[in-house]
Amino acid sequence: GDHAGALADWDRALELDPGLAIAWSNRGAVFMALGRVLEAIESYDRALAIDPGFAEAWLNRGLACENRGDLDRALADYEQAIACREAFAAAWTGRARIRLRRRELDAARADLDRALEIEPDHVHALENRGWVRLESGDAAGAVPDFRRAVEVGGERASVLAGLGRAQLESGDAAGAARSLDRALELEPALAEAWTLRARARRAQGDRRGAIGDLERALEVDPANDATRLERARYLVEAGELDAAERAYADLLERRPDWGAAHLARSLLDLARGDRQRALADCALAI
Repeated sequence: GDHAGALADWDRALELDPGLAIAWSNRGAVFMALGRVLEAIESYDRALAIDPGFAEAWLNRGLACENRGDLDRALADYEQAIACREAFAAAWTGRARIRLRRRELDAARADLDRALEIEPDHVHALENRGWVRLESGDAAGAVPDFRRAVEVGGERASVLAGLGRAQLESGDAAGAARSLDRALELEPALAEAWTLRARARRAQGDRRGAIGDLERALEVDPANDATRLERARYLVEAGELDAAERAYADLLERRPDWGAAHLARSLLDLARGDRQRALADCALAI
């Protein structure tokens, strides 16, 4: 949209009535859309100084603080939004998101359950409850939350990736591959989706396709050593031992003391009949 024009409109409104809390709040929303987060927070501050009971302004300032990584202030703002209006699904979802980031999974789940009591099809609450269920080990329960989030909010790559992971972890590799195919059509630069599809392909016996997907993930995120390690392991499983040797050499040059890489390379050592190096790698893994 015309953010510059909208900002000028709200500035004109505030010239006429500087005590208009909604104008300050909407001005803040324009600054957020422009990526000017500190100026957004300043506008929300003005709105809340005028109207401390303005639930939407508390919510929006919480979102801005969360965007900056100030989780303590974001949490406090979401709680104020709830105090102003208890039946405010977006505020419960915001607080849940902070709790999820802090690994307070039971508390996050309770907040999201409340958000969905208020608004059963709140797309962000559905998506975040899917992530909470995944992180809690309930992949089967996460599947319907992600599915409903897609039905309500449309296809977004991040939600489809979550659905794919949930399907994979609940034993539906074929369904996972389909969800991840679509996620990658929408967002080819989503490294996590390439990695997840690699796992789905491996689960279906397509090791070469899995290796190719991990290579695409590394094109997107070349610094991800966990993906490098996974690729090296898959190369051993596929019998591509020379390529695996090169992959482990590269990885251990980058991180010579990484125990997980030494332990994984011991399987390559055994496949090549090199028991001495296998024992050395196991020792280095301890």
